[in-house]
Amino acid sequence: MAELPISEGVRLAWQTAADFAVEMNGAEIEPVHLLYGILGFEDWRPKNPSPDPAGARKQLEGEVELVRAALGRAHVNRESIRLLLRRALFCEPHNSSRPRELHRSAASRKAFDYARELSLGGRLDLLTLLTAICKRPTTALEHLLGPNLHGLVLAVNRSAAFSAPPTAPHSPPPPTPPPPTLKDDARPALAYRSPEPAEEPGIKVLEEINAADSMRTSSHQQEGERVARVCELAWEYGGEGSVDAMLEKVLDELLRIVPAAQRGAVLVLDRQSDELMLKAQSPRQVFRISMTSVRRAIEQKKAFLWTKGEALSLTQREARLEAGIYAPMLANGVVFGVVCLDSSKLQPLFETRDLQLVIIAARQLALSLAHQELRLELQANVKTMERLLTNFSPRIRQRLLHRARMGKLRLGGERAVVSIVCADMRGFTRQAAKMDPEDVGDMLNDYFSLMTEKVFAHDGMINNFVGDAIMAVFGSPEEDPKHCRKAILAATEMQQAALEVSRRRSAKGLANCEIGIGVHSGEVVHGFIGSNDCMEYTVIGDTVNFSARYCSAAGGGEILASPQVHQRVWELVDAEKTTVSTKHEGDVVAYRILRLRG
Repeated sequence: MAELPISEGVRLAWQTAADFAVEMNGAEIEPVHLLYGILGFEDWRPKNPSPDPAGARKQLEGEVELVRAALGRAHVNRESIRLLLRRALFCEPHNSSRPRELHRSAASRKAFDYARELSLGGRLDLLTLLTAICKRPTTALEHLLGPNLHGLVLAVNRSAAFSAPPTAPHSPPPPTPPPPTLKDDARPALAYRSPEPAEEPGIKVLEEINAADSMRTSSHQQEGERVARVCELAWEYGGEGSVDAMLEKVLDELLRIVPAAQRGAVLVLDRQSDELMLKAQSPRQVFRISMTSVRRAIEQKKAFLWTKGEALSLTQREARLEAGIYAPMLANGVVFGVVCLDSSKLQPLFETRDLQLVIIAARQLALSLAHQELRLELQANVKTMERLLTNFSPRIRQRLLHRARMGKLRLGGERAVVSIVCADMRGFTRQAAKMDPEDVGDMLNDYFSLMTEKVFAHDGMINNFVGDAIMAVFGSPEEDPKHCRKAILAATEMQQAALEVSRRRSAKGLANCEIGIGVHSGEVVHGFIGSNDCMEYTVIGDTVNFSARYCSAAGGGEILASPQVHQRVWELVDAEKTTVSTKHEGDVVAYRILRLRG
């Protein structure tokens, strides 16, 4: 590949870099030497006069002015960086008077190759070489410069937003051939970073930071106060749950503490519709936002500082925008929205510390939004669980909810001794045949609503409703040694409730029914049965079948209890012993409950 023509500034910077490498006893000319040479333009002393002194001087002045202006806009102290490099690389000086010629290292060749890409086939000038070194620094250079590297990167990025060197576009000065030491026989293949993505038409990205990277802000007290203020607002309002108020407060604070920002907006991503909602803006009147930049921040998960480009977008033309900052609200790898700040003024400039502050603020907002989503999800889960547990009495329901929160509510059955109450409407089928479906539903609700209250009043659970029948379980899911007593109490109150409903309905001229109830006690398997996606609480066993037999044998207004129940509640009730016929078991002993004693 042919060597790219270099400018007068690069030639002089190369000479200074070579001298510095010799002075520092370097084996090769490294990027750190090149950077020292580029920043030493005030001390350049040409060794070989140019064939065209006037043209070379004009070209050199333009290059130096570009670099000086870029460093000044980013507040980079050129001399302090050169002093830092000298101190870091200083060793015993080379005292030999014999000239020593050095060649580029592999890292320097890569810097020149990348600079060639940036030059797009034109002349390699001073600012382009500086850009190549700063944007793809070596590990050694990153270690030596530390935070100073960020300022240099900002300087070369911002330089793209300003004027080109003052050279005539139709009559460029003749290119100066590179010195012999810039030609190497072997060049390494470009096998490192891929080129940056194409920028959005209308803007030029001056600096870009991965929103997931850790932020190291300045230790200056004022910077700490700015960060603390933003975080305090997010915590204060986020903790109260007033998310919209939090977004507005944080945005107002950002506009106050970022001098360059004239206006701002916070867009929040709706999870269901995947649309961006305008949650906060200042000033309050509606204004345009570059959705291309918003999508860039969301898709790349990067915050960036931009300035106006040559091909203005529609948004820029209408709002006369000059610069701005877009930062995604990122938490746990998920983007919740974007914070947008921009300005239509050339001064003051957005700075790296402003970009870092907006990233920190965006993260705090994202964490608050994530917290709100989690809180709403938990509330929805609790409501769903409460609906699933509506068959249980309120007291037992709270116990089950507590077990669910502790992760102890699992699928599976276990054995227990319980009492089961089955209640069935007598004559329901005949009545329902003469009624409209809506009236049938109203009648069932009238009876079941009041009867369910009586079940819950005695810590029972509604296992299911089957047509005109209701089955309640006592002693499940929590063990209850008084399950027989509570079952009989609930059954008698259910009959009283049914009589009350029948009286009310008769007074209104509505159809009514009588209730037959059977009560039995025994061992069952109870628990949540099904799958993680679909489950229900149920009881299984012969005890369930026997309670249904007693219910079928009971007449309207009657309560029939099995011997297993009566032997435990005999002191509580007046009852008479009888025999009833069942479909499968034949004649069985039952006790007709007449009344409660006392």
